[in-house]
This record gives sequence, C-alpha cells and structure tokens, in this order.
Amino acid sequence: MERFALYSPMRNWLVSDLPASPFVSIALGDHVTQEGNRMLSAHLMTDSEIDLAIDDLIQQLNKLRGKAKKELHLRKESMVRMIRERSERGDA
Repeated sequence: MERFALYSPMRNWLVSDLPASPFVSIALGDHVTQEGNRMLSAHLMTDSEIDLAIDDLIQQLNKLRGKAKKELHLRKESMVRMIRERSERGDA
C-alpha cells in the first residue's frame, strides 16, 4: 500500500498560463482514524512489526524522493521551454 503521493499541479499547466515557479508537494494517503489522525501503518504489536513498518515508510519516502525530483526537473524544463518560445515570438 502506497502511503505517500506526489502532488504536481504544474503537470496540467498550459503554455498560455502565466509563468510560475514549478513545485511539487508530498501528500499523505487518506487512511484516517476516528479522531481524524492520518494512519501510516497497520496495527503494530511487536518491535519487529514496528521496525518493518518504519523501514517500509523510509523506503517509500526514498522512492518518492526520486519521483519528486524527476517531476520537478520536468516542470522546470517545461517552464524554460515556454519562456524561450514566448521570447522568440515576442510575447515576453
């Protein structure tokens, strides 16, 4: 189960939109307790289960780190292309 997600609103950015500095955000899944706290694991009943759950969270975050950096670089490249195209057309 993926507990983290990458949020990239600039992915749907249109060339005609005003320029903005690209960004990404890391979001939590939507598993919540009755009190509204976000759940990041199943019920952990032993030291070993705690270690496995924490190791899994770290692994998922490290995987997401790569995805977030790749997405951010793609959005930045898109922004540079848009600025270059506007400049060449004289729209800048």
